Amino acid sequence: LFSVVFYLGLIILGYLFSNYLFNDKRLALITAIFFMGHPFLLNFAREARAYEMGTFLSLLSSIYFFRFIINEKEFKNYRIILYSLFSISALFTTYLTATVFIAQGVIFLIENPKKKIWYSYATAWSFILIVFFMWVFGPGYEGFKTMNGYEKAFGIKAANYSDFENPRFIPVTLKNLVTCYFQVLLVEFGN
Repeated sequence: LFSVVFYLGLIILGYLFSNYLFNDKRLALITAIFFMGHPFLLNFAREARAYEMGTFLSLLSSIYFFRFIINEKEFKNYRIILYSLFSISALFTTYLTATVFIAQGVIFLIENPKKKIWYSYATAWSFILIVFFMWVFGPGYEGFKTMNGYEKAFGIKAANYSDFENPRFIPVTLKNLVTCYFQVLLVEFGN
């Protein structure tokens, strides 16, 4: 149920984010339609996994990030606090969200905002990293050990791969990615 709620929230946030960035309601509607029809988002909405929540929180974080980067008049301290909270929450849901924050850092360096915003952004990320590393080297360490065991087991399975032994394991090639993408769409929208 939570995944579906976050999926629906993603559609709304996608619309709002696109409308804020480009100030074009038609483009925002197209963005929302893409969010509705994205096969991975549709599949993850039906599973009890953290990907929908991580994407939702990353998008919320990005909204606050762009609010104080693009329009410096909208810079408020509470937005930095909300940005930090959404970023920490997204990092706690799935580590893949780190790529969003790396991209935000690159955009921040390119935009080169005023000194006050540099100070606030550095403070926010110091807080985010301190909280994140306290978790990683505390309770998160047990999760790392568990994932390490999975990685070794999957490595052995991948090393002994045979074409017909496991039909669910598909090598990553461009042809297979395109084929799988359209097969997922067929399931979602009917044959």
